[in-house]
Amino acid sequence: MTLLSSHALATSNINKTNLGEDGNTYVLDRHHAFLKGSKSCEAKDPGSFRVIVQGFSLFTGVKMNISGAVVDTLANLPLSKRSLLEENDFGTRVNQIDLELNGKKIEVCLVVSEVLWDLAAANLISIIKDFKPDFVLMSGRGGKTATLETGARNQSGTLAGYNYDGTYSGNLNRPRSKRVDPRYKSSKIIPATWNFESIYTAINPEIKKLGFKLKLGKEGRSDNDYICNNIHYSILQSVLEGDVELAGGLLRPLLALEAFPAMGFFHYPSGTLNKDPKAELEAWSKVVLNIIKAQLNI
Repeated sequence: MTLLSSHALATSNINKTNLGEDGNTYVLDRHHAFLKGSKSCEAKDPGSFRVIVQGFSLFTGVKMNISGAVVDTLANLPLSKRSLLEENDFGTRVNQIDLELNGKKIEVCLVVSEVLWDLAAANLISIIKDFKPDFVLMSGRGGKTATLETGARNQSGTLAGYNYDGTYSGNLNRPRSKRVDPRYKSSKIIPATWNFESIYTAINPEIKKLGFKLKLGKEGRSDNDYICNNIHYSILQSVLEGDVELAGGLLRPLLALEAFPAMGFFHYPSGTLNKDPKAELEAWSKVVLNIIKAQLNI
């Protein structure tokens, strides 16, 4: 795995950063442990499309996070392990599979991220750097309506993150700043780069059959200020502008991609996995595959 460059701020500045001194150091250490001890995805066939599908692990009150569980369904993990991480995953579990959709070969990197500010983003950026995907599909569990996000805002809420086992991280992973990247104003918005209108048309009938509504989220909507927006903004920032400052500036992932991938975020509706989780996950996995087909125009 390619190591990302990082730099430390002067000690006198650390307490002014966005996760606090202990929180920033924790993210930095876990990210470096991920780089050293975990696997990434590898581009194998230059003739194949490459796609990253990302989701999240547990948070309090949820026995299974649909976003991570769909990723694990595509990876064919046992139902009991879906969206569950272990401590030695260092914030992110990665699996890689090969698919064929409409006669096209696709290498798929499957990523489940811990629900932690900045760590989820930093780890995913390192995977993007290694894998060089055509499309990055991020996802999380949202409100009552399924949502295709049309952009991300450089803003952070005040709620803390959750550890790999779903326990609350408390002050260790709580933003002290309203900004994801401290170099820019919290009002900065970066538009998503995926074909969300074509995707909306492609998957709306499916989602209606599943009993939910689908909408396009307002670009950089202010109520989307949790870790889903954090990872979405960070990826857009790092890919489009070359870098992003995370953990209050202790981490500065650098990207030098020859081509920009399409990038987007899908919020699953909250009222899922209540009756038959296995069947529902299979159905939502098909939605994800149709998102990929619509984005790649295959």
